[in-house]
Amino acid sequence: MKELMLMRTRGLSGPFVTGKAGLSAGKIGKSVGNYVSQYKQQIIDVAGAIPTAWLLPENIVHSSGNVSAWTNEANTAYATGGSAYDLGLQTGTPIVSTHNGLQVVDSDGTANMQSAASQMISQPVTAIMVAKTRDAGATTLVLLDGHTATTFRILRHSSSIWRANAGAVLDVTATDTDVNIHAVMANGASSIYKVYNTVEQTETGDIGAAGFDWLTILASRTGGSNFDGWVGEVILFPVAMTDPQLNDILVLLANKWNIGPS
Repeated sequence: MKELMLMRTRGLSGPFVTGKAGLSAGKIGKSVGNYVSQYKQQIIDVAGAIPTAWLLPENIVHSSGNVSAWTNEANTAYATGGSAYDLGLQTGTPIVSTHNGLQVVDSDGTANMQSAASQMISQPVTAIMVAKTRDAGATTLVLLDGHTATTFRILRHSSSIWRANAGAVLDVTATDTDVNIHAVMANGASSIYKVYNTVEQTETGDIGAAGFDWLTILASRTGGSNFDGWVGEVILFPVAMTDPQLNDILVLLANKWNIGPS
């Protein structure tokens, strides 16, 4: 366990990062659009790669409060996977709610969303999510699911612990009802799973060798184990990030979503 030190400067639409381990935010633009594009570029600069899929809060599609779709970032400078990673409804109808002024996809445990077709990302892969559960109990709830048979999953296990699994298991910390950032770098025996809210919890080890295909949130790919809570952002990178890179990504996301110590 260690503190993740966050340096916060408030921008027009929320927190803005400067001064963390070589990160330089530059000047804050005069519009929300400038802020958003600078944030995206910072994430890509830290990762050293463009995401395959990037589900951002501003791309949640909803009407009268009901979510109908969540579209992958359309600008290929920020995400390369295109509409293959758009999410539609699988079961139920989630609603749109907000955290820190940003939209989130919220389910009461009866709804989930899924891509229309299988799109394979082989390991190494790094999956990052901002999410909150309202239920920290002892039932398995799947936050993100991937591979059809040997799963790549991020879930709250029935033992009340956060778990990542791609054929082998990484258990990182006890579940809670805080807003968390989940960052999983899957690269076989040298994998990393981090959970951050007020402190960073990290586990390293063997996660297994399964790649990532179907993109499902808030339940398992085949339905069931529905998650009671919300997801605000999902990023999938086709690379293995280092521990320092993951820490810098946590800083950027924590400032954007106002997670952790003020």
